[in-house]
Amino acid sequence: MTKAVFEGKYELDSLVAFFALSNEYLSRTGDAACFGSEWRDAVVAALGAMREQQRSSREEGSRAAYQFWRSEADLGNNGTGAPAARTMMVRSGFRPSDDPCALPFHVPTNLWLRSELKRLSETLSSLGGAEDSRKEALELSEEVGRGLRSHALVASPANSSESIFAYEVDGFGSRVIMDDANAPSLVSLPYLGSLETQEEERAYLATKRLALATETNPFFYEGAVGSGIGSPHKGYGMIWPLGVIYDLFGPEKTDGEILRGLDHLQRSTAGTNCMHESFWKDDASVYTRPWFAWANSAYGELILYLLRTRPHLVLRETPPPTVRERKRETKAR
Repeated sequence: MTKAVFEGKYELDSLVAFFALSNEYLSRTGDAACFGSEWRDAVVAALGAMREQQRSSREEGSRAAYQFWRSEADLGNNGTGAPAARTMMVRSGFRPSDDPCALPFHVPTNLWLRSELKRLSETLSSLGGAEDSRKEALELSEEVGRGLRSHALVASPANSSESIFAYEVDGFGSRVIMDDANAPSLVSLPYLGSLETQEEERAYLATKRLALATETNPFFYEGAVGSGIGSPHKGYGMIWPLGVIYDLFGPEKTDGEILRGLDHLQRSTAGTNCMHESFWKDDASVYTRPWFAWANSAYGELILYLLRTRPHLVLRETPPPTVRERKRETKAR
């Protein structure tokens, strides 16, 4: 790690976010000016890092490509984290919350990766001149998909005949059953556009039922202010607005559920009119971060999404008067 790097926590989702931003930007704007040699080199480097992180612990031996030591909250196992089998998925040292992964394969990130690699191959195809990277992105996407089918879908603890997504797995048979508010999460999969088959959509719905229940997700909380998914990052009873927001992107949500979620979000601000990182389930005045940019941005994106898909939930029947109209009314009086 160099002096230019503040903290060397490797999160696979950081690399996927680079692909997602690139794909979305070109798709929306058609502007290829920023996709020069530096961007192409970054794509090659990111794909190379992912290939490296497909390796099992046995393949790495004592020469792990990534290790993380710190006086507190290191990865354990000599800085390499929990042992991993070769699954074709890509390992991650840390979760989107900055917390260490309990098991090395973070399932929601790998689902997102699979989708964005396909989009990246299309991006590279439209840009031209990077055929090797295009093929590599598509091949890696297919491999990750095979790994997900073999290891990420597990029997539900609530109904053994039903498949759900594990949150993390190791390829040896161990799995973590939970969800965290920070995206990519299992609840956020529709928002991320990462469900590709009817089987996965069914598994998502079954997974979400468990994620939004105190009996089956240790980080789902209910209280006087509202209900929602939290994170071990901030401890017991702290609901994260991000968890509420990503839940409301689910296409299966009813109007009533969305309105209740929006009400919970409004009541969580404690008069600041801003989204926080987290708030205590029974008292909104107990919160972390008075102004959390990620949650504020996600809330704005949610409102835009609802304007497109369910405008009747967020638009007044009679629009409020404009500033000019209010001035006219004042003069008339």
